[in-house]
Amino acid sequence: MRNESASAKSWDRTGAVRRLDAGTLGAIYPCHMAKSGGPNKPAKLTRPEKKAARKAKREARRETWRNMRQAFSLTRKGDPRFVPYLVMFSVLATAIVYVVVLLITGSVLLPIP
Repeated sequence: MRNESASAKSWDRTGAVRRLDAGTLGAIYPCHMAKSGGPNKPAKLTRPEKKAARKAKREARRETWRNMRQAFSLTRKGDPRFVPYLVMFSVLATAIVYVVVLLITGSVLLPIP
């Protein structure tokens, strides 16, 4: 008997069911309920639209990597010392991060991933 909807009914101490009006529901549920998206929520994409969106995103990602590769190649051709400097600064930055974590934690093994 008590498995009925609690939004429109309530039980008193004797177990008798009584009807609730809107004012009583406001006292039971003092906060507002979650609202649906309504008209402001964008419509869901269909399967072909999702596929096209994934394809466009993938192509944009590929274009970004192509641009980065081209920039690296042009920089390397313009400055032959670029790659050695890149490696040196990468190793130096890794060592600095390791030492900082070592000093903060006091553990030699913790900074090692």
